[in-house]
Amino acid sequence: MDSIGIDVQSSQFMPTELPDIIDHFICKLCKQVVYQPKECPKCSNLYCFDCVNIQLSDKGKWQCPYPECKAADGVVEIHRTVKEILEKLVFSCPKCNTVKRTYIEINKHSALCDGEDNGRMETEAIESFKEAEKKQLAEAPVQVQYTEMNIYIMEKDSKKFYLYNSRTQAVSIHEVNCPSNFPHNFQAIQVGLVQTKVYIVGGGDFNQVPESMFQLSQIVLNNSTNKYQLEAREKMKFARHGHSCCSLGEKFIVVTGSRKDTDRAPYRTELYNTETNKWIELAQFNQGRHYHSSCSLQSKFIFVFCGISNETKKYLNTIERLEFNAADIQSSLRQRWEQIVVNNQNLLVPRQGSGVCQISNDEILIVGGFHGNFSNETFFFNNQTKSIRKAYNELKDSIFPFQVPTIADPLNQSVYTVDWQTYKLYEFKNDKWQLKKKIKP
Repeated sequence: MDSIGIDVQSSQFMPTELPDIIDHFICKLCKQVVYQPKECPKCSNLYCFDCVNIQLSDKGKWQCPYPECKAADGVVEIHRTVKEILEKLVFSCPKCNTVKRTYIEINKHSALCDGEDNGRMETEAIESFKEAEKKQLAEAPVQVQYTEMNIYIMEKDSKKFYLYNSRTQAVSIHEVNCPSNFPHNFQAIQVGLVQTKVYIVGGGDFNQVPESMFQLSQIVLNNSTNKYQLEAREKMKFARHGHSCCSLGEKFIVVTGSRKDTDRAPYRTELYNTETNKWIELAQFNQGRHYHSSCSLQSKFIFVFCGISNETKKYLNTIERLEFNAADIQSSLRQRWEQIVVNNQNLLVPRQGSGVCQISNDEILIVGGFHGNFSNETFFFNNQTKSIRKAYNELKDSIFPFQVPTIADPLNQSVYTVDWQTYKLYEFKNDKWQLKKKIKP
């Protein structure tokens, strides 16, 4: 099949040699191969996501520009079969000349390519990971020292967040100076025990594919105004809605899954380095899922638990594991997600929105969630024995710790979690749960 060139400067595709089948994939606005394609439900012509947004911004409404159509009913996602055809086409980058890849892969390549040296920019993100790791290893090893933990709890459909101090047990309320409320079904993640960084990840209107689904923003305090604000960081490659985030070590964020079924986002894993502001893509899931839970273990393994299957739309109780070695990025890129065969898996009823967190070198705590009813159950998954056991003491309240932190406090040898409905904060210590604080007044 003949190849198609890409105009990487404008982040859109420029056709050079097109077989007849490709004509359908030409955006009727920019006359280039569609990027993040949308379809007119009346005439079936395709348009780039950015082109649609430009018309909406300029005219305040959408009207199909095709002369024989002029429909004003908006645009829809392209049919799955059409998407499969598009994803099977092979593209080449004119800046590199020799790089030929599928539609999805060339998207990632084009964002990095400078055209001077074939494939050079593609490895830049990986090399930055390596250099950061070498620098860290060269420094004298020190133990992480801290005297208190601050837990950041975002309020849904709002600009507010609550800050809980583990030492004083005090709660302070803050508002982020941003144009609109936090996106619907976003995720918040905090990284680092000493120099904690807090991020808002993805989310937005599920019926569209807004830019917010690709966005990563850091909450920072503006010292001149003494107000919190959002600062944009490098965008993700895939649309995230109903996804899951977890920290890995002191500087990495892992984003998995999505309810938005575009570009196989429900299967995708992306890793972000908070020091270099770079994303790299890791392996894909065995089961596409959303509203699932994730955590790391020993800063070496990434786990995902349960959620809802994008294929069957049913609750899951499956567990997948991915090994990651920050000192050997190339090896980590070759790792694949392993679906764990759990000895007593039926003990864990399929569910969504549980809280999960490492509680010992080999065990992960699983708490709460929803499976037709909200749950007060607590389980422990053992990575060595691949088994699940139920806790002796459970919560008195049923909780839904989705979109709020379930986080370990190594200093106090405890785990904190929050109920998304009531904003009650609980502590698990010495094999017992205790209500610590009503966070929201």
